[in-house]
Amino acid sequence: QNTGTPCPRGFFLDNNLAAAESYSSCTVCPAGKVCGVPGMSAGTDCPRGSYCPAGTADPVACPLGTFGNSTGLKKSSSCQPCRAGYYCDGPGLTEPRGECDPGFYCKLGAYTSAPPEGPTGGPCPAGGYCPRGATQPSACQAGFYREKTGAKRITECDPCPAGKFCATNNSPTPTGPCAPGFYCTGSSPNSTQHAVEPGYYSEEGAIDQT
Repeated sequence: QNTGTPCPRGFFLDNNLAAAESYSSCTVCPAGKVCGVPGMSAGTDCPRGSYCPAGTADPVACPLGTFGNSTGLKKSSSCQPCRAGYYCDGPGLTEPRGECDPGFYCKLGAYTSAPPEGPTGGPCPAGGYCPRGATQPSACQAGFYREKTGAKRITECDPCPAGKFCATNNSPTPTGPCAPGFYCTGSSPNSTQHAVEPGYYSEEGAIDQT
């Protein structure tokens, strides 16, 4: 009958040793393994969603904004940053929780579905729109603009108003008024959308010829 003292949690007794003569015979559990109960003869693989430095008795959960989809991770940096377009909102995840909310975009390491402006993403900026799972804003095209943040779909890009033009992608406001001698009836990507016919005139910002 074995009446000896088992090696403590976080350690194991090498199978090659017949018996431990003292505490110094116990071996520190190696990184990537977990030795969760006293008297183990070998460590077990660190479970998914966690990492295990040397001497681990209890696996450490992968931190917020990351996930661990393989066993045997040895350090926190072995946990993967949450994929772009997705979010990881809790510790110990084995996969991202889900896609980024519409009206927001998620870069690597997002920890919420609606990230505040920062290195992991943010609200969709003016001039663009962000469908569900966006990794970056999509641009409202020339001839359209978007003044407010948080657009979720392309239909939230507003047509450039009559009398004005929107010359570039990502426009938060119209570029300026239609040029004299021309008129703009809406959704114009340039200041010369329609030329005035002979016998008519138009001033700057005209929506029709006179």
